[in-house]
Amino acid sequence: MTDEILAALKRELGFDLRVVREDRRRHSRILRVSAETPGGTLRLIAKQVEPDGEDVDSHRPAAVRVATEFNVLRLVHERFPSNGRFGTIRPVASFPELRTVVMEEAPGSSLNVAFRRFGRGWSARRSRERLMDACHRVGEWLAQFQDLTRSPDAVAPHLERVRSEILDLLSRLVARAIVRFPEELAVRIPRFVDRALEHAEPGSIAVTGATGEISPENMLLDGTRLIILDFGMYGPDTALSDPAMFYYHLARLGHNPIYRPSLTSRLQTSFLEGYGRAGLDRDAVFRVYLLKFKLSRMDAESGRKWESFDAARKLFYRRVWHLEKKDLDRVVAFDEPHR
Repeated sequence: MTDEILAALKRELGFDLRVVREDRRRHSRILRVSAETPGGTLRLIAKQVEPDGEDVDSHRPAAVRVATEFNVLRLVHERFPSNGRFGTIRPVASFPELRTVVMEEAPGSSLNVAFRRFGRGWSARRSRERLMDACHRVGEWLAQFQDLTRSPDAVAPHLERVRSEILDLLSRLVARAIVRFPEELAVRIPRFVDRALEHAEPGSIAVTGATGEISPENMLLDGTRLIILDFGMYGPDTALSDPAMFYYHLARLGHNPIYRPSLTSRLQTSFLEGYGRAGLDRDAVFRVYLLKFKLSRMDAESGRKWESFDAARKLFYRRVWHLEKKDLDRVVAFDEPHR
């Protein structure tokens, strides 16, 4: 398949390329390729999405994902302001038949790396401020991205979908012995969701494009510039989905003992301020999305990922689930004054 990708690129660009490195990920294969051109060395990333199965039907979603990512990369590259605060990635080619999207290689290291480097333990004030500025910038980027992708679609189907997803996740978690999910909590969560969605004001909730995977590992910091990666899961959703997902990724830092809880809180506050919605974490519908991402993560860790964990990691995630269940209880108690 590598030779086919290189041949397709040669037809597209008109010159030979060589593979510099290959990296395997859970859902994709990454080829780093380069070529010597009259303008200098060209460095590209060829991302091939892995299908869920070997049959033809399982290849179609991967092909759609490739085409989607290419189109969103192009939209961002053409219309998003590229300046000292934000950078974009130039899409080069899309080969849906090969399940491959090709883009220029972007400089920088991931936000996850910055967290580990500058956020560990009793970090210096300057280090904390650097991370807070990065999270503030993520919020700014997201607000501008949602302005670019705003849609006239109705909100109700998206809210009903998140409700259905939460019910499905709960049914699996309650049946999974290793999680020990309390049945009483599994009853209270749908009640909270129903109350939150019943009192939601659809006119105040926009439908926009959602990256579907906005996480620190999909963000690059190049000096002071922020570059967002990975739009393969892009699709329409309410404007609350991506903010809740990134907010939850920041909350997950609090489960790791190398980070102080006060740092997590500051990063979350900076993110929401950059997004222009300080205090959004008190919104009931936002909390519904937080519930979904918490439950989804618990489901993945106790399901498809569980067998790949070693004994230490299994022990760690059991501790995380205990903390998550306590936090879920606090979330659903938010509008239960009798408790």
